[in-house]
Amino acid sequence: MHRIKYSLNIYTQWVAIFAETEDLQIVIIVIRKFARSMLFLLKIYLLIFARVATLHIKMALKMF
Repeated sequence: MHRIKYSLNIYTQWVAIFAETEDLQIVIIVIRKFARSMLFLLKIYLLIFARVATLHIKMALKMF
């Protein structure tokens, strides 16, 4: 979560820089690329979390 907040801070700084320039198309391209990478990161986080959770559940069931 901390990494996501950090990348969002960088992203908002970029938007502030681009807002001053007139090229809106560049901004849109950057936003699209950023959105794709964020979705990819979220998918990876969810996959890892699911794997870890299932491992913990299996371990807990073996204990009983």
